[in-house]
Amino acid sequence: MQMFKCCYLAMYRKYLHVFILALPLLLTMPNIASALETCYPVKIMPLGDSITSGTSSGVADPAYWEAYRKFLWDKMAVAGLNVDFVGSGNEGWGIPGFDPDNEGHGGITAGQVATQIYQ
Repeated sequence: MQMFKCCYLAMYRKYLHVFILALPLLLTMPNIASALETCYPVKIMPLGDSITSGTSSGVADPAYWEAYRKFLWDKMAVAGLNVDFVGSGNEGWGIPGFDPDNEGHGGITAGQVATQIYQ
């Protein structure tokens, strides 16, 4: 039964942004939460502008830029979820126990990021 849950989640990876928005609701459903705890890592791409990359973290060194990603990472870790942040950026690489991968791009708006996704 657990394997079925893992495969079921894998089929719908393309809808991951919807999953992230619905994460608080999903965590209240025991079957889905237990599947996330035991399966291979669910890949999450933090996507956005400079807020996502972490330039607003209040430090000058990109090794410690975290933005909302560190908060999200910590909350998922405490919940026992097996996740893997993905993306071409790695701001925050100097923070122990944190997956810094992201797709945050400073200097452009979130709307411009969204436009580039659908090209």
